[in-house]
Amino acid sequence: MSIRTPLVPIKMTASVPNTTRTDVKIEQHVLTMDEPVARKGTDIGPTPLDTLVASLAGCTNVVLNKVAAENSVDVVNLELRLESALNVRGILGIEPIDLPLERIDLWISFDCADGVQAIEILMRRLRERCAVSVILRQAGIDVREHWKVNGETLR
Repeated sequence: MSIRTPLVPIKMTASVPNTTRTDVKIEQHVLTMDEPVARKGTDIGPTPLDTLVASLAGCTNVVLNKVAAENSVDVVNLELRLESALNVRGILGIEPIDLPLERIDLWISFDCADGVQAIEILMRRLRERCAVSVILRQAGIDVREHWKVNGETLR
């Protein structure tokens, strides 16, 4: 039996000042997305896809630190790096693409005095609890985590 918790509403509005720019109002914040000049945009903000991938970095930061605090693990000097590639064949109208973004590589690097068991808890719980990661994986995107702790590559 699962515990029923209330859903947290997510509401926003968007205005579209031109054909490439979208200004999304989320509570008191405004997120501007645009396309680069090469794609007829004004390049005053990241692309919608860049914003999607960047949300994985934000979620990873919040959840990793939350899980670390819950387990008394001291994470310092956290750095994240992400890379992905878009298959543009669908956008260009060449052919339909089921999964335009097949993979995201996420490098997670930090220093920590705690042992291997503590790090394994962080790795497992991050994968379970980062909502953006869960959504991307469920959509079929291969999210590949590359962990480096105290300068040592774990995987």
